[in-house]
Amino acid sequence: MIIHIFDCDGVITDTNDLKKKAFKKTAEKNLPKKYIPHLLEFHSKNGGKSRWEKFEYIKQKFSLKDFDVDKSCQYFASYVEKEMYKTALIPSVKKYINQIINNNCVYVASAGETNQVKRLIKYHKIRIKEENIFGSPLSKLEIVKKIRKNNINGEIVFYGDSIHDAECAFQIDAKFVFICGYTNQKLEDFKNKYDVSISLKNFSNLKKDQIDSLFY
Repeated sequence: MIIHIFDCDGVITDTNDLKKKAFKKTAEKNLPKKYIPHLLEFHSKNGGKSRWEKFEYIKQKFSLKDFDVDKSCQYFASYVEKEMYKTALIPSVKKYINQIINNNCVYVASAGETNQVKRLIKYHKIRIKEENIFGSPLSKLEIVKKIRKNNINGEIVFYGDSIHDAECAFQIDAKFVFICGYTNQKLEDFKNKYDVSISLKNFSNLKKDQIDSLFY
């Protein structure tokens, strides 16, 4: 049995652009104007990290004592909630998950807020157990380490779209599948940093046997 871990944004759902807009909207409402480009740049370069981590980074870097991270996260969540059901699934991801789910453990490890991710997965009728869906405020690294701890000797594959996702895979000794069609990350970004076992635009041409062959 192989344990399959999926990121959500850009891997299950085409929501990366939505999250970018949400950061911009939140920043315009809650941050002094001169710090907005710093937040957007940090967001762009740190895909896979949560809104809490990104807002907290800006607060600490510029000593913004009056910047309310929790309030900003709530505003961000409200904007995403209104818009996320309009977004599409990554092509063939639902079909692929249906192929693997009967004989394997499937998890979601997302930078999105846990309950929001659960609602989005349920809305799209994807057959992943609710108790296997994890998100922020836990960091993604904390999530995957928890999954590894509960599957000490299991073979794990992580499907992600960012350097941080590859780092998470490396930290738990998992194979990394790079879904490259919906992210600003490029394959060359991983060179000399982390191994990429498979790189694909989406799930249209991915077969279960390809993943099995990484381990057996």
